[in-house]
Amino acid sequence: MVAGDILKYPEEGNTRILAMADIVTAPSAYTLQGIADRIGPQAQVHSIPYGVDTRRFDVEHVADNDVFTIVARANTVRKGGHLVLEAILRCHQQWARAIHPRRLQIVILGSCEPQLAELYGQARRVGSIAVRDGDVPNADVPALFARCDLLVMPTLSEGMSLACVEAMRAGVPLVITAYAGLDCFVDGEMGLRVEDSVESVGDAVTRVLTHPAQLERWRTNVREAAQGLTWGRYEAAIAAVATGCAT
Repeated sequence: MVAGDILKYPEEGNTRILAMADIVTAPSAYTLQGIADRIGPQAQVHSIPYGVDTRRFDVEHVADNDVFTIVARANTVRKGGHLVLEAILRCHQQWARAIHPRRLQIVILGSCEPQLAELYGQARRVGSIAVRDGDVPNADVPALFARCDLLVMPTLSEGMSLACVEAMRAGVPLVITAYAGLDCFVDGEMGLRVEDSVESVGDAVTRVLTHPAQLERWRTNVREAAQGLTWGRYEAAIAAVATGCAT
């Protein structure tokens, strides 16, 4: 499996559009860095982060003294699914011991793509922890996040991960790469930033499971950081840009 091949897309059309554009908006600094050399000198550039439906994702954490739940938004190679699954295969016994007497379950948000089928099958058979994937209806995601103790998403490239913002609004700490497009994320204060490697993902999850007391502080911090990430604010910022064009 060559992850780099998954990230290759024809960019000629996007490059022509960016060179001609008078106004460019992007949801994160990471996105802007990726297109900076293709934006024409005449363009106004605006970083406007996406928002979240606060009415749905302002949920209270539901503690479970028997089960520790990790949600992995990692059902594709692009989202780092191979990293999560290989980390499970290497570290599952260590993770199970670290969280004992609680049981560990990992829920992969979305059905694993075919490229991950073999790894997923192996992970399902480890025995020491429970692993499952599956598409979750959008209406059920807030309830899933309410029962979630940690979101893991070692994405290889994301303009700005809506799943991460939704999880933050629900008070779920994160284990993410620098490529998730979350400018507000603070490593060590809202979770852990990892490299796009199996070792880094495995070590980060081990740290969380070994020191679960920090999760309460992280839950508070991610909620506070997500307070300004609303669709109302996003729409107002886009409207302000449009109004500026008309004057």
